[in-house]
This record gives sequence, C-alpha cells and structure tokens, in this order.
Amino acid sequence: MTAGPARRPRLPEAEAEKRPPPDRHRKRYYIFSQDFRTPFGDVEFLNRDEVLADGRGQGRLEHKVRAYRTPFATGLPRLAGRPRIRVGAQTGVLQDLYGAKPWFISGRAKALTEAVDPDGLDLAECDTLDGEGEAIPSYWMADATRIVEEFDEMRSSFETLNRGIVLLNDVQMTAGLPDEYHSFYFPRYQSHFIVDALFADRWRSAGLTGAVFTPLQPPTEADLGADKEEPDYLSFKNHPFWDMKRASS
Repeated sequence: MTAGPARRPRLPEAEAEKRPPPDRHRKRYYIFSQDFRTPFGDVEFLNRDEVLADGRGQGRLEHKVRAYRTPFATGLPRLAGRPRIRVGAQTGVLQDLYGAKPWFISGRAKALTEAVDPDGLDLAECDTLDGEGEAIPSYWMADATRIVEEFDEMRSSFETLNRGIVLLNDVQMTAGLPDEYHSFYFPRYQSHFIVDALFADRWRSAGLTGAVFTPLQPPTEADLGADKEEPDYLSFKNHPFWDMKRASS
C-alpha cells in the first residue's frame, strides 16, 4: 500500500528550541521566478513542438544525486532547431524575464548573467517577436546548469511533500559552498533555481524587469520593495512565513 502525501511535520516547541541559532551574517540567497504580475501567457513558444522534437523539456545535463536513483537533469533540453518566441503577447510590455522551465531572458539580462556567473546558465538564442508580431533583438532560452545537493536542514525552515521540497522559507547553506556558485538548483526543489545576493542585487540595480527574488533569509528593505505600488513581498512564494515572523517579533 502506497503512503499518501505528507508534509514535513512542524517541530514541537521543545525540539525547535534545540535547533542551532541562525547565522545572521550569512550570505543571502533567493528563489528566482517570474513576477506573478506578468501573465504566463505573455510569452508564446511558437515552435515548441518542432524544437522539442521528443516532446520533453528535460535538461540535457545529468547529475548523480544521492537521494535519487535516476540522474537529476539541469540546463536546456536538446533542441532540434532554433526557438521562436513572442514576448509581450498579452500585455504589449517587454520584460527582461518570462516563463519558467524554460525561462526566456532579454539580451540585457543575458549580458548581466554572463558577467555575474559565466558558467551558471545554459542559453540558446531565440528568434523573437514583440506583441505586434514585429522582429526585435533576440531573447534567450535559459536554465541553470549546476546543483547543490545539501543545505543545513537543522537551521532551515522548509516544507516537504513525500521526498520533495514544496516550500523554502529560511535556508541556511552548509559550509564550503564555492563563492562562484551564484545560481544553482536544489535537486529536491525542482520548480525554480536559486540565485545569490550578487545575482539579485545586480539584476535590480540594472533596472531589469519581470523577476521576483523570494528571500531565503529575513527580507531586506530592497527585497520588500515597499515603495512600489504593488510591493514585491506580495510576490514572495514564502511571504506568509515572513509575515508571521514580523508579526511575532
């Protein structure tokens, strides 16, 4: 008989008190995702069936992971041709990021990611149209390439479903993570990849659009974006967790 889905239970208060205290001076990390204010239909993959010849979107870079029998795949799938996309299809507004698995990024975003993390993303140039169907400078199909298998679970807050992670709240990395790992996947959290503070801060300071950076540590003022008409924190995948933390402090 197969066991039903089960979320990771919350620790009893007595056990929670035994958890090591968080490192308040740790490096910042974020979930990288499309802003929910951009409709997912705002990007159209016009020749998807031709380009993904086998009908699969699984990455072509395979990693052996201790927790799984089969390899974990990252990067872009094997492409049978050059992707053709339309951006701003619904809104007519051009953003620097669209989609999820795969992501599509503008030329400006590509230049920034290559400067910050040259080996971090797998990229493929796309023939690109705007919402009116006019050709514009290329966007790039993109996905992260590397993995980080572990983080410090004793110091972290997250929720699981069966063997996978469904929600990351407050994440402490293990010692020894290379400084040059500015983007990566946790194999147990497969829906989005993680970026560090350098990646997030450079993106925001360059004025790039279309992305939300969900903090995996207490949010900074820059993270919250409280000066905006629609504050960024409403887009955080874990904002109820941080709302609760602020309310109890």
